[in-house]
Amino acid sequence: MDREFFETTYEGYSLRVDRSCLYSMDEVWVRHDGDLAVVGITDYLQMASGEATFVDLPELGANLEKDEEAADIGMDGVSIGVKVPVGGRVVEINEDLEVNPENVNSDAYGKGWLFKLEPSNWDDDIAELLFPDAYLPVMLEKLSKR
Repeated sequence: MDREFFETTYEGYSLRVDRSCLYSMDEVWVRHDGDLAVVGITDYLQMASGEATFVDLPELGANLEKDEEAADIGMDGVSIGVKVPVGGRVVEINEDLEVNPENVNSDAYGKGWLFKLEPSNWDDDIAELLFPDAYLPVMLEKLSKR
């Protein structure tokens, strides 16, 4: 699937914002894909946190509440907690990340997705999320403070 991105460069890093996603202030994205919601971390978070060394994903069938910590990513010796931006039941996890956690860094919006949910309250849960054009200046502001 071809997606469109906003792109910027910072200190040699090319950072992208996927135009098909919504974004939390916790640097987590969610994309509606048919009846499912796909969840991952932003390009900014993976760049700012370092190389992923492990990914601990939620259990299949787990019912997650919006803003619940749902996954952990080990990045340069630190565990980053990932809060789910929409509630729902986990129906698929990205098992490839168990052996290739670096996909979180190399392809945050593609091969680096974390898990898929059947959202329980999509319309209400996304009310606090940012559209790509609103998230981009937030990311740029964070970059300027690094």
